[in-house]
Amino acid sequence: LVIMNPPFSRQESIARFSDGYKDKLKTRFGRRDRKGHLHGKMSYCSYFFFLADKFLDEGGRMAVVVPSTVLNKKTDKGVRQMLVNEYDIEYVFAREDEPNYSEDTDLRETLIVAKKGKTEDSKTAFVSHSGFDIEAEEIQSTVSEMEAGETVAKDNYTVQYLSVDNLNLNNLFSPFAVTKSETLQPWERITENIELNTLSNFDVGLIRGIGSAGYGVMDTHPETSLNNPDAHKFGDRDVWVTHEEKEESVVAKHRHTDKEIEIPRDDLVPNLRRYAGMKTTDLTGIPEYDLVNPDFDEADDFMELTEKESIHKKYPDRVESRRGHIGLVRRVDITAPGTHHLAYYSDEKRLYNELLWVLPKATQKEAKILTAWFDSTFGWLQSLFSRVETRGAWLTWYRYIVKEYQAPVLQSLSEEQKDTITEAFDEVKKAESPSIYEQLALNTDPSKVSEDDMERIEEAYEGITDKMGDGFEPRRKIDTAVLEMAGISEEEHDELLDNLYSGLLHEIVQLKLMMG
Repeated sequence: LVIMNPPFSRQESIARFSDGYKDKLKTRFGRRDRKGHLHGKMSYCSYFFFLADKFLDEGGRMAVVVPSTVLNKKTDKGVRQMLVNEYDIEYVFAREDEPNYSEDTDLRETLIVAKKGKTEDSKTAFVSHSGFDIEAEEIQSTVSEMEAGETVAKDNYTVQYLSVDNLNLNNLFSPFAVTKSETLQPWERITENIELNTLSNFDVGLIRGIGSAGYGVMDTHPETSLNNPDAHKFGDRDVWVTHEEKEESVVAKHRHTDKEIEIPRDDLVPNLRRYAGMKTTDLTGIPEYDLVNPDFDEADDFMELTEKESIHKKYPDRVESRRGHIGLVRRVDITAPGTHHLAYYSDEKRLYNELLWVLPKATQKEAKILTAWFDSTFGWLQSLFSRVETRGAWLTWYRYIVKEYQAPVLQSLSEEQKDTITEAFDEVKKAESPSIYEQLALNTDPSKVSEDDMERIEEAYEGITDKMGDGFEPRRKIDTAVLEMAGISEEEHDELLDNLYSGLLHEIVQLKLMMG
């Protein structure tokens, strides 16, 4: 038996442990490397699974507390391959009341129990629980009476029992993605009715927005960006705002000196500096720009006031490759008051920052349909169960996850279906939306929420229960359009949407309370 709580050091730190440390790990676990189980960016804690394996004989067990990202990060897939192919994963535990088992961490954690040696009909019990007032023998007894595919809910724990054939090697965290299985029913219903495919099969491209945190020559320079004067927030490096827009130029104003400089539009591209606090899903016309070519009359004065010597000659090409009509959020705190949308649209091909994914090849109409789909509540639900949890309530969607996002096959949609979704989108795209949790609360019928859930909602968001049921029509309109596009009868709409809103609100509240 090996019991471990390995260190959670970031993989970037490994190289600093000692000279050639990563090479030593590769040599130490050469057999795993030859099987393709090692990855250059593998989490440090993942190497300890391979170390434990060396100490175990057939029938031996390991019990390991690790960040939940080990269950679904692409770089840790080799660990999952070893466990699924060479072990019986007997139990995977995750807490519902707190994010972790360890002290002094805000990472979401799981406890994995695996037995060395593979049996043909192995099954895994995924146990979500609150607190530790549970006897191991009780859980064992519950599991012993279960069939594969069955879910059993007890007072303070729930068990999902899955056969090895039904495990998703890319995302072993998925059984914990929602705390109530019925939350997924609206998604399952809509996927029965419309042809979906993964985004990787769409000819729309996929690239990460441009970096702004770094100071490299190929990062965007916040100092040379023109910000919306009514922006949600400004950082220390945000020194210019858009003061006046003319047909052929834009007048920039320095926030600290009040200096005004006129810049030709040909030297600028539309930009989205930050999505936090952006209440409309349509960015068309927002007065934000990025300077790509400092070759105008007052360019020297402009650059001097930014304290930047120059813009790299290859920067315009880098910007052009990252412009598009649609941006998908890459990382977000789903419980935060500044989180409003998951997808953004722009009539102009716009530059997006590194916290969004860009679909640079999508046409305007394709971008409208995909924005409506991904920002619908069905899109939010898909993102929730596809996520990688990091710190606190921050959720991340890596490239390999976004490539597996499902969306309606655009070529299979009739013109009527396309018009249904785009016309609804055009009606709501400029609506100022409250935070996503408030949108859901406004559309949740309080009479259909249990007293315990109402108390938890109020605990998470004080005062919001007073607004429940007041309605937020823009969200309901776009979700109804998705149902109509999918050909689901109007008689089913109210029930599906009621379950969708209350279910997703419950999951957000659960994350908010768990992550503190």
